[in-house]
Amino acid sequence: DLRALGLRKWSFSILAGLGDGAQRFSDLKALSEGVTDRALALALRDLAAAGLVRRAVVAGRPPGTRYRLTVRGRALARLAARLRQCLE
Repeated sequence: DLRALGLRKWSFSILAGLGDGAQRFSDLKALSEGVTDRALALALRDLAAAGLVRRAVVAGRPPGTRYRLTVRGRALARLAARLRQCLE
């Protein structure tokens, strides 16, 4: 069951966006056209809880948050990219 992995409507867009490296919340929002702040936050929280995404707070003014794929998340992102290629 994909929900057991913490996957939501925007999860594959997020995984694809993180495939190029760490991203800020606003960067991910820009990559996922139409996503609301709440939907993105919930999807990121679920992906982190499933061990697919790692959240890191970056010190600075203002402090920021960056998200990156874990090893497990990278494997799922590669699989999703292959599936997308097959469907095109």
